[in-house]
Amino acid sequence: MVVMVIDFDGKDASRYPLSAEAIPSDLQDRAFVIGAKEEPTDLRRALGEPLENIGGRLAKECANMCFDTWNHEQLKHNTPQRDAMATSVRSILFHQETR
Repeated sequence: MVVMVIDFDGKDASRYPLSAEAIPSDLQDRAFVIGAKEEPTDLRRALGEPLENIGGRLAKECANMCFDTWNHEQLKHNTPQRDAMATSVRSILFHQETR
């Protein structure tokens, strides 16, 4: 699995397809392109946390299938990729032991 975090610079409508086209066809079901709508610093400023903390929170939200941070204005354009990523890799990355 590959998660590519890119800087959309407010051009997610044009940058996402260009990035997705660069993924070889045999990897497309395991590669995901996500990023802040504008600048990562805008996201950091809006949430008041370091980017590393935001990344950790986003991963936990995928594990819990609860997407509060993902629904932020700077991230909500990632919804299709987020849903595909959470569905396909959740059991691998976020293995929950059953008792």
